Amino acid sequence: MKVIYDDAAIYVYARMYDHPDSISHELVSRDNIGNADFISIIFDPFYDKMNGNGFFVTAAGVQFDAKYSQIGDEDSNWNAVWESAVKIDDKGWTAEMKIPYSALRFSAKDIQNWGLELQSPNPAQKRSNILEFC
Repeated sequence: MKVIYDDAAIYVYARMYDHPDSISHELVSRDNIGNADFISIIFDPFYDKMNGNGFFVTAAGVQFDAKYSQIGDEDSNWNAVWESAVKIDDKGWTAEMKIPYSALRFSAKDIQNWGLELQSPNPAQKRSNILEFC
C-alpha cells in the first residue's frame, strides 16, 4: 500500500494479491460493504485517538465513508466527496483513492502529527491485515 499527498489531496494505492476467482466483490449500495473484500484508510488528523474519518472501497468499487467519535460511534451518514477506482486482474485486485483535504477537518499548524490506520481484510480467508501509524 502506498500513501502520498500533494497540496490538494491524499492519494492511496493498494495491491491485494489473490486468485481472481477468490475475490469477493458483491455489488451493494454506497456506504455498505456487504460480503466484499475491501481496503480502508482511517485518518486521525488531530492525533487524539478519539476522532477520525474513514474511507473504504470494496473490490466491486463501492465507497463507504464514516466519521468516528470518542464514544466509539461510527457515523456512516457522513458522506464526503472523494474518488476511487478498482481493478481486478490476474494477480488479484488494485484500488486507488483520491481524498481531497476538503473532506477532512484538521489543524492549520505548519507541522502536524496524524494517526493513520490501513486495513485490508479478506472475508473468504478469514484474515485481516491492519497497519497503524502515528
